[in-house]
Amino acid sequence: MTAAGRTTARVRPFAGERADAVGALTLYLILLCAVPSSLRVAGLGSAGSPAMLLGIVFLMWWASEHVRARTPVLRSVRLLPALLVAFMLALGLSYVNGMLHGQPPLEGNTADMGLIRAVAWAGLLLVAYDGVTSSARLVTVARRLVRAGALLSVLGLVQFALDRPLVDWVTVPGLVTDSSVAVIDRSGFTRPMATAVHPLEFGVVTTMTLPFAAVLALHDRGRGYVARFWPVVAIVGAISLSLSRSALVGLAATVIILTLGWGLRTRLAVGLLGLAMLTGIYVLVPGMASAVLELFAGIGTDDSTVSRIGAYGVALWVTEQNPLLGRGLGTFVPQYYILDNQWLLLLVESGVLGVAAFFALLTGGVLVAVRARRRHTDPFQRDLGQAFAAAVVGCAVIMAFFDGLSFPMAAGTLFLILGLSGAYARLGEREVNASTS
Repeated sequence: MTAAGRTTARVRPFAGERADAVGALTLYLILLCAVPSSLRVAGLGSAGSPAMLLGIVFLMWWASEHVRARTPVLRSVRLLPALLVAFMLALGLSYVNGMLHGQPPLEGNTADMGLIRAVAWAGLLLVAYDGVTSSARLVTVARRLVRAGALLSVLGLVQFALDRPLVDWVTVPGLVTDSSVAVIDRSGFTRPMATAVHPLEFGVVTTMTLPFAAVLALHDRGRGYVARFWPVVAIVGAISLSLSRSALVGLAATVIILTLGWGLRTRLAVGLLGLAMLTGIYVLVPGMASAVLELFAGIGTDDSTVSRIGAYGVALWVTEQNPLLGRGLGTFVPQYYILDNQWLLLLVESGVLGVAAFFALLTGGVLVAVRARRRHTDPFQRDLGQAFAAAVVGCAVIMAFFDGLSFPMAAGTLFLILGLSGAYARLGEREVNASTS
């Protein structure tokens, strides 16, 4: 390396292909998906998953890179990092507000854990945003994200077929399980969950990976048909057999947003393929189609829906005590009431300010991807931007039926995709500027 090259490496964070974050993000995906979510560091609860702890290391790494490169952080702040800072400030203010008003020991501990989780999310988003150095490297991360979602789906399908959890024997030195691993069934069918804590967490993670699997299947033509399409088949199959209204609604929202960026012929072809896949799945699994129909026919009368509706009144009553700032992330523990709605839970724990900041962060993740998509002329890059928008929208919809930020795999996947969406926008702007200069 020349002297000039060494100078460039010193003043630019994550400079050079060898110094980028793709390997670290791959390690994060392995820890997130391969290690069962029920395994945690003792005493840290939901903040003690190995992937979550790596997220904290990521934040220190990101900060050290900016210090080493002597890059003024404020000068380089753009929309998505600014929205992340706003969300972190909202969570910090809710934490301080809860401490000032006094909390029982249980809530004090969970508030501390909530703050640790937030730090890990910030580190993950920032490293993904700043640490991918080219569009080719971004596609590499997308491929690995799809592979993780597909392998989770395969494991879930095997669990469904064998009626066994298959991961209950997994142990990792230094980690303990904070919940028993057992199959969860509905209507006589085992619900796939792979290494997630709950089938809903499994559903939200696979739903978020589906748009990237579909785009790579359509455009990654350097590989054969089987290599391109088996992840799509596995992911759609697992979601279809999940017996989860929330996952199916999220799947519908994701597909709608994704296909808005496609031409009519592509929509028709993919629509017919999807219809054939679903028909095949429900024909091969007798009784599954009627079980899914009963899920939607029973809306309003089943225990799940009644519980969610009942949660509205509880959440609003608790929110009245601290409407603006809430009581601290993680403080409304399941021992009080289970709110299967992340938006309501955020309202209780971080107030109106926290909900608004989280909504702005998700909206920012969609907007930067859509705006960057318009700059591209390459069909693959345009569809990749649409995939980021679809994944975030699908997750936002599912969050209305699932407290996803309480689950490490769901939250980790969301913040990884948000960071990669920002990287997609940043790299797209750089490449467009380079081509016009």
